[in-house]
Order: sequence, then structure tokens, then C-alpha cells
Amino acid sequence: MNTTDETVDLYYAAERGDFRELGRVRARRTETGRRETALCLLIPLVALGGGGTKSGATGVELAVLAGVGLLIGIGVRLGVFLSGARRQYARVAGGGEWQCTLSDGGLTYRMPDGTSLPYSWDRVSGWSETRSLFVFRHPGTDLLGFLPKRGALTSEDLDRARKIVARNAPPL
Repeated sequence: MNTTDETVDLYYAAERGDFRELGRVRARRTETGRRETALCLLIPLVALGGGGTKSGATGVELAVLAGVGLLIGIGVRLGVFLSGARRQYARVAGGGEWQCTLSDGGLTYRMPDGTSLPYSWDRVSGWSETRSLFVFRHPGTDLLGFLPKRGALTSEDLDRARKIVARNAPPL
């Protein structure tokens, strides 16, 4: 691990879109997220398709049933995904501005109520970058945390934050 004195501060308030984007990363990059997505898509498909074969449905009818099952699965997955994002956002909405200081020693979150929460890099098992977030995975779990890129005051701060994270955490 590199031990320079470089630090970057990011300031942000949580937005609903942050949690939707975090959910998309979870669905694609974690085992639990991939499993949930597969189940939401396969269970209705199999149930409707299986019911159609028992009733002696034709190929066209089976295709229609499979399509309906797939649409139901997509709807269920989307509903679960959006309700989870809403619940997570509701917990922090209106809470004020957060600050996160990144350094080679770790991350320190300063919450709106003034309390601090330090995380050393060994508590981050991987990271990923999306269009608007840095996403961090906690070791041994599928739990994810995030830092909005909009919290950087300048594009140079954003580049420095990216370099600090890349130096200290493996890619997700």
C-alpha cells in the first residue's frame, strides 16, 4: 500500500438516483444480485410455461405464455429494485450534507450530525466506477457503499480520488 499524504474531500447529499445506480451495480456485480435477477425472470417463465405444456398448448401459445412470464418477471424485478432504492433513500433523505475524506489510510465519512466513521482500506474488498458513483464492496458480503462523484469540488479532485481508490482497493 502506498502511503502518501494525499487526501481528497467529497461533499454531497444523497439523491434517489444514487440508490438506483447502486442497485444496478449490485444486480450485475454481486452473486446475490445476479441470483435475485435470475429468479425473478425464471420463476414466472417456468410456471407459466409449465402450465401451458400440461394443458396441451400449441407452440404459439407456449411462446405467448413464455413472453407473459418474462414480462411478469421483469416487472417483479423492477418493482423489487425500485422499492429497495426508495427505502434506502428514505433512510437518509433530507439528512443534510455528508463529507468523505479519501486518503491512502482509508475513508472517513463525516455524517450530517457531526459524527465520523473511519474505514480502513482492508474493509473494502473491491470497487467499481459508474457514470456518477464510486461503488465499494464490503468483505465477505454483498453489501455495497458508494460515493457520488458530484461531491468532488473540481475535476482534479475527482481524478485524485480515483487514483487513491485504485491504489488501495482491488477492482470489483
